[in-house]
Amino acid sequence: MHPLHYDTDNSDALADECYAPGEVIIDYTSMFAGEPLTVSNRKWAADAIDTMRVFDAKQHVMTGLVIGQLPQPSATNIPLPDHCTAVANVNGHIQRKAAAAEWSVAGGAGSMAHNGLVRIKGLEEAGQNPWRVRKHKCILTWSDGNPHVMEPMKDAPVVTRE
Repeated sequence: MHPLHYDTDNSDALADECYAPGEVIIDYTSMFAGEPLTVSNRKWAADAIDTMRVFDAKQHVMTGLVIGQLPQPSATNIPLPDHCTAVANVNGHIQRKAAAAEWSVAGGAGSMAHNGLVRIKGLEEAGQNPWRVRKHKCILTWSDGNPHVMEPMKDAPVVTRE
């Protein structure tokens, strides 16, 4: 997954390079409650980019990527699986300047908040990276800064419904 595509408003690259073709499962219930979405990769990418445009600045950083169920590259006699699980730490830094005024009423300040792969054989046969995200689940582990920055997300179509 390439978080840069979220930050550069590139929905085509997000759909083509990160997510599997067809339906994907998107789960932000730890942040926004509700139910996980089952949605087409193109709709998710377009809606996610549209939703992120309400922010004045955004930066997503992915580190600590751990991919399970894959053989070591030197193990040439072991067949590759059709799917595997990947876990990563993703930090999102979001800024919405209008949130500073909203939060100052509550005694706060600032405009910042922090908060499974499949193998596509056709891409592999074309000599491209064949791994894409089929299920994307966000688990909120910590949050800091102004909680009002994320207010536009609570009613966003990409978060609550297809």
